[in-house]
Amino acid sequence: MVVGKTLGYLPSFESHPRTWTDDLPLCPLTGVGNSPSQFYREDGQRRQGHPNEDRTFHFRIDDSFCLYGMFDGHEGSHVSEFASQKMPAEILLGQLKESSSSAEVKEVLKQAFTLVERGYFESLDDILAQRADLQGKLPEGTSDYDAMKEYPEIVAQLSDLNRRVGAGSTAIVSLIFKERLYAAGVGNGRILICRTDDYGQIHVEELLPKHDVINEKELIRLGELDIDRENASTGLRLLCQGNTRCIGNYLVKGGYKECEHLSAATSEPVIHDPTIVGDVPVDESCRFMLIMTDGLVKAVEEVSDTKDPNMEIVQLTIKQFNTQSTIMGVAQAVIDQIVRCHHERFLSEEPLSRKFNGHGDMTLLVRNFTYPMPNALLRNVTRSVESSSRQLISPSSTISSQKSVVVKDSSSCDLDCSCDTLTHLATSSSTDSSEMQIRRGNQLPLNADGKIAPYVNFSGYYKSVEDARRKGLLSKGIDYYYEASFFDL
Repeated sequence: MVVGKTLGYLPSFESHPRTWTDDLPLCPLTGVGNSPSQFYREDGQRRQGHPNEDRTFHFRIDDSFCLYGMFDGHEGSHVSEFASQKMPAEILLGQLKESSSSAEVKEVLKQAFTLVERGYFESLDDILAQRADLQGKLPEGTSDYDAMKEYPEIVAQLSDLNRRVGAGSTAIVSLIFKERLYAAGVGNGRILICRTDDYGQIHVEELLPKHDVINEKELIRLGELDIDRENASTGLRLLCQGNTRCIGNYLVKGGYKECEHLSAATSEPVIHDPTIVGDVPVDESCRFMLIMTDGLVKAVEEVSDTKDPNMEIVQLTIKQFNTQSTIMGVAQAVIDQIVRCHHERFLSEEPLSRKFNGHGDMTLLVRNFTYPMPNALLRNVTRSVESSSRQLISPSSTISSQKSVVVKDSSSCDLDCSCDTLTHLATSSSTDSSEMQIRRGNQLPLNADGKIAPYVNFSGYYKSVEDARRKGLLSKGIDYYYEASFFDL
């Protein structure tokens, strides 16, 4: 029994000082979109649930060495923040050599998870000692009710400490090393690789299994620890958001004996050991990679009633590739459309039949390999980035994956709103074609410096403005605009 344990979230108001990872080179082919949790009032008004607990990174050390990470925190962002800082240090600071074999790369990833886990729990030593001291002040055998009645101050302090030590995080790490892709993860996040076949169809490959109470293999593992399946499911949903593996969360690890649903286990029921998939070739069939949190997947399932949220999310991403001008815009536009459709689905249902009253944190990382972006800004710059990314490409080869589905025509996406379909949302958010024509650097002449040559002559306009100014006929507003425009040039 966890005395003083309460459900809910731990408010996170920590500042974000500059860290060592801020000096690492970012991957320019990567975009991240996110939305913090929201809950809906009965009248449809939206309120933020808690500060976003998700964290990501996307680094590109050189043409053949890229690292990406996604961390979905629970009970605060303590663990996701810690892991997003320490994980890169355990992979990027000399652990991998040019001569490292596939087996050695996988071992580095495995050890990285272990060292992050160990480092986080070492940081909790003082908090765990304080917690043990407070628990020792409660008479043995005291029930929760009696403790709250007779020792309210101690219970309140224990409640705060339990939220702190109960913080945890899922984790997905993706590494591109020497033209091969490796993925490692714990928890229920997802990583998808999208490829095209010889006929131009896109295949979606989910690289990692989900470590949660729905995974039959994980339930078997828990059963081997003498935990009743129902108890395991209940306990982990209460304390670990249904995850059977995670980073951090003392309550389902060192403190699992205090939880009545998990106390029968013969050893720690939740582990940090990642599943690792590796040596996947990055070849010409690779289009893009998606890494996402479970909150995003759940929101898509609630909106579309789909049995394959992967397909829906991939279709949304493809639409945004064809619409947006930046890779960051692609990722955020997918999130924004899902958020809008989720809210409109809530509004379209009768109050008594509503299946949800909000959504959790949602984060999506999009890494583009070769998927075209017809509306990309600064196309000459984009081409140079895409050209360098192709140095990662090896001769085409076949990949065996754990799961692969073919994407249907993107126009048949099932993720619809009650008032607007996602197709309409994509169209309404696109830039006017005439405006985009001006933005397309590859369709306009470039000068010797590689810049867009002047294509509109404003000299007549400025001469007329200057003549009006001298005659005193220029209004104050136009005069201000004239001066601002002149200095902007």
